[in-house]
Amino acid sequence: MKKADSGKYSIEELSGERWKFDGDFPSSLISRCYEYRKVPLNQLSADHLRLLVSQGIGLEYVMPFVLVQLKENPIVEGSYYPGDLLLAVGTVDSGYWKKNPGQLQIIISIVQNQSTAISKELSSNRVEQILTKLQEFSSND
Repeated sequence: MKKADSGKYSIEELSGERWKFDGDFPSSLISRCYEYRKVPLNQLSADHLRLLVSQGIGLEYVMPFVLVQLKENPIVEGSYYPGDLLLAVGTVDSGYWKKNPGQLQIIISIVQNQSTAISKELSSNRVEQILTKLQEFSSND
C-alpha cells in the first residue's frame, strides 16, 4: 500500500476502490465527489477537503491534510464561508474518531486554542457546540 502522507496519491489510488458510473452523474455533488477522489491529496483545496469530509469520503486519507489546513488557519474557507472546513469536521461521526483519537485531540486542541479567532467568524455558540460534540467523542473512548 502507498503511504497516505506522501500526498502524491489520490483517495482512489490509496483505497484501491474505483467508482464506476455509466452515463451521466445523478447530481453535481456526486460528480464532484467522483472527481475529487482522483485528485492527489496534496492538490486538494480547502473546498475539496470540505466536501469530502462532509460526505465522509476517504477520511482516513484526507484528515491529515485537513489538520494541516486547520492548524494554519482554523477558519479556512472552502467555497461557502470562513470556518466551513472546521464545521465539516464537526460533522464527522464518532466511529471515525474512535479509530483516530490522536486526530480528535488535535482538532479539540485547535478549537480550544483558537476559540477567540474562530468566534470572530462563527458564533461563540457554534464554536461551543463543535467543541462539546468533539469532547463527547473523546470521553466515549
